[in-house]
Amino acid sequence: MPLAVLEALLETLWQQAKGDADTTRFHGHRLFYTDGSSASMPDTPELWRHFGGPKTKPGCGFPMLKFLLLFDSATGMIRHVLIQPYRTHDLPGCRRFHPLLEPGDLLVGDRAFGSYAHLAALVAQGLQGLFRLHQRLQVRFDALDIRSAQRLGRVRRLGTNDQLARYAKPAQGPTSLSSAEYAALPATLLLREIRYRLEAPGFRTQAVTLITTLTDTQLYPAPELAALYGRRWQIEVYFRHLKTTLKMAVLKGKSPEMVQRELLAYLLVFNLVQLVIHEAARRQGVAPERISFIDTVRWLLTAAPGDDIPELLVVPHRPGRYQPRVRKRRRCAISA
Repeated sequence: MPLAVLEALLETLWQQAKGDADTTRFHGHRLFYTDGSSASMPDTPELWRHFGGPKTKPGCGFPMLKFLLLFDSATGMIRHVLIQPYRTHDLPGCRRFHPLLEPGDLLVGDRAFGSYAHLAALVAQGLQGLFRLHQRLQVRFDALDIRSAQRLGRVRRLGTNDQLARYAKPAQGPTSLSSAEYAALPATLLLREIRYRLEAPGFRTQAVTLITTLTDTQLYPAPELAALYGRRWQIEVYFRHLKTTLKMAVLKGKSPEMVQRELLAYLLVFNLVQLVIHEAARRQGVAPERISFIDTVRWLLTAAPGDDIPELLVVPHRPGRYQPRVRKRRRCAISA
């Protein structure tokens, strides 16, 4: 089956479920998350040449691919996928998602997507962004830097740990943009910085600095933006469903074309499961995240065509839950 057909099916499934998106917007914005992950493959020369893999000693390790996903927050479904060689940064691929979005859509991601070039591209297309502060951006929350910046008119305080900052374009642009493309970006960007601390039990206390194009403090209070960024962790749950529950972590195809078809088939199954979860959540009056993914998969494996969706398992509401690291058993010497 051609890859284009599988990609079209992925789009069709999302189109079927997006009808309720208007009820789950963030202050009128459609909400999308993006992040990347990887998958391992059989040890064949063709896959090594096409996708590459981690740097290892010759004859060791396995080829790996990287895939970048665009998730629709309203449906929990995959909007689009980009399959890339393993040693590829996520940011160039993310810009290929922009034409799929509409003006006003809000894109949320980690600090890999919070670069000056990416934020400028979002602003140019009328899109919004919320990311962790990228390490290469210049203005910080350091007190001395802020006092110096205020004298230059570059920072305006909006509240405690909340400020508007005028960012200057870095001298060196990303390698994914040509010199002409980078020169066409605006010389400065007015963006908003928000800092907060994570002090939940089980987590290391740390300061988190967000950067966003949502500069209106009345429409977008800082605590709401911090909570919204916290919801980005749902992407990691989705990756766990894909790679652990559906067992996509190790692909079995032995050619680049078969590997891509296999990965798209997994994503189609994921979207089908999410479609059932979405309907079950509507019937049971709970958020889709509360419906058990694995319980839905088990029902689908035993259901007959035409069966009504039963009452699926609703997981308890456990905000701030964390998974403690599992200690490996020590190897014991075998006594004679």
